[in-house]
Amino acid sequence: MTDRGPKKEDTVVLGPPEEDGSHTCIRKTPDGKVGIGKFYPEGVDPDGEGSGEAVALEQIEGNLYRVSESSRSGPAKVTSDAYRVGWDNLFGGKKTVGEA
Repeated sequence: MTDRGPKKEDTVVLGPPEEDGSHTCIRKTPDGKVGIGKFYPEGVDPDGEGSGEAVALEQIEGNLYRVSESSRSGPAKVTSDAYRVGWDNLFGGKKTVGEA
């Protein structure tokens, strides 16, 4: 049996807490993809929709964490009106076919 090295997991760097209890965060996946987002501790959900991905974090050191559990599977889900409006602002809404 060969040793494949340490298990590769997503890592997260949390910024300082903001007034609403959230943290700006940077997440890096094992394949090198980097994303930025908001982390809301358990019990803090400003939309009340649970619209994000649920993760469990394990502290490595300082503000660096390992994602030990994740609800991610498949593509992102559109669950808020703000997301839909932002999408339409960026990519345009549906156009009517046959307009003169």
